[in-house]
Amino acid sequence: GFPPVKKGPRHRWCEEAGAYRHPVVFFEAPHRIAQTLDILSEVVGTQRVVSVCREITKKHEELIRGPLADVVQRESIRNPVGEFTCILEPAPLETLHEDVGEPRLLEEFDRMTNIGLERRAAMSQVARLFHVRTRDVFDAVERRKARAEGDE
Repeated sequence: GFPPVKKGPRHRWCEEAGAYRHPVVFFEAPHRIAQTLDILSEVVGTQRVVSVCREITKKHEELIRGPLADVVQRESIRNPVGEFTCILEPAPLETLHEDVGEPRLLEEFDRMTNIGLERRAAMSQVARLFHVRTRDVFDAVERRKARAEGDE
């Protein structure tokens, strides 16, 4: 499908898409393609590989593949015409933290909130750091909160 139109939800969508351990296929409108790729660059890093197909299955089809930093500079992205189908490749395996447990997520979340980060921002940062979904961090924080309330 399409990423959300509004900037806040679009940013959260990009964070989640970047955390998946499989390729993410999505469509984008020409007037939003540059903005979406810029947000993805900010969230997942400029070296993450993306494939952008313009006017796929049509006479003037174009395929651009490479690191986000290179793709966002292309003329057909900066001055887009036509429909776009994008494939965001997963993070390289060596950067994924498969064995990250809930205690480690919570430890990092606590560290970030103790230095003044707001709850939502800390969850996003932890998710990005450990290549997990923001929802996974949220669930871990809520489980801890429920356990603490049950002990009282």
